[in-house]
Amino acid sequence: MILSNGKILNEDFKFIDGSIFIENGVIQNIYKDAMPNDYKESEIFDCQENYILPGFIDIHTHGAMGADHLDGNISSTKTICDYFAKKGTTSILATVMTQAPEIMEKACENISKYNETASKGSHIRGIYLEGPFFSEKYKGAQHPDFLIDASISFFMELYKASNKMIKIISLAPERNNSLAFIKELNDNDEFLKVKVFLGHTESNYETAKQAFKAGAKGITHTFNCMTPIHHRNPGVITAAIEDSNIFCECVCDGIHVHPAMIKLLYKNVGKERFVTISDSIRPAGLPNGNYDSGGQSVIVEDGLAYLDKGNSENRTIAGSTVCMLDCVKNLIKWNIMSVEEAVYSASAMPAKAAGIYDVCGSISIGKSADLLIVDKGFDLKRVFINNKFLN
Repeated sequence: MILSNGKILNEDFKFIDGSIFIENGVIQNIYKDAMPNDYKESEIFDCQENYILPGFIDIHTHGAMGADHLDGNISSTKTICDYFAKKGTTSILATVMTQAPEIMEKACENISKYNETASKGSHIRGIYLEGPFFSEKYKGAQHPDFLIDASISFFMELYKASNKMIKIISLAPERNNSLAFIKELNDNDEFLKVKVFLGHTESNYETAKQAFKAGAKGITHTFNCMTPIHHRNPGVITAAIEDSNIFCECVCDGIHVHPAMIKLLYKNVGKERFVTISDSIRPAGLPNGNYDSGGQSVIVEDGLAYLDKGNSENRTIAGSTVCMLDCVKNLIKWNIMSVEEAVYSASAMPAKAAGIYDVCGSISIGKSADLLIVDKGFDLKRVFINNKFLN
């Protein structure tokens, strides 16, 4: 298959006119000018000078279309992967949030089993473990009944159940054993591919710095569910921003974080540390109504997902109902990033944060041919994944 006559966002994230040769789902060559003429016409797809982009990668997504990875069954996982692939998210880290130990373990085991047989939909490139080692004060939509101190033994149970698919685990560094937990994962060769992020935390600046020194590599949905920046208590956000090695996730739906704060974050951390995420949950893709997420009741009103507690002024945001394409469009519309930078934040950077940039995240020879064709208005025209077009 050759995708011809496109404006390719190449591995340097610069647009070039050219064509892409794909074989067995892998990018074999990129032709900047003329392409070989020894291919049958049926093997060539004319992109009509539309953009060809790397597929988006969502490292923090719980669910969609009424399904959640916590459901622990193949059907739910398939529903999520099929939905997001059609929306341009070609790879995900299946995110497992805080719940009863047996439910989390079953979810990890199911994701591993699904990945062994999946042939359609978004690729699951690993698991993001969001909990259960979190703060009560900043639990957000994490289930309060199952929050515990950091435990290597419990993590090992989940790691084994996942068939070693866990790529990121988020925790609160101020909880008992957290710093030792971070150091153990950082020093143990068995866990070289697992990164620790800080999230749902009331950590102060000093503790966050200690966590980064111990080996933590990022922060979970920056600004949300953590100590805010204060001139006498700079907190975890300031500690992360000033450390040039720390990834900063950000939910770019315009609800979780005001665009002005997203712009401020990007200005301070730059393109090599800003990671766009959706943090989507079960109601994504569905209309307003009452739902469940992580064992708690959620209300969706005009696309806003809240826990079913409190009044409209103080309800807790429970996750998003958007996809990565929505987030990328927002970043461009708000004039925070150029097209190239916005795509970079939603493809290359998530891949780098998850440690999977060797297989996806850019249009490069040898990488998975997970590609999007979008028009100049950034409307999605076609998705190429698993060696074929979805639509």
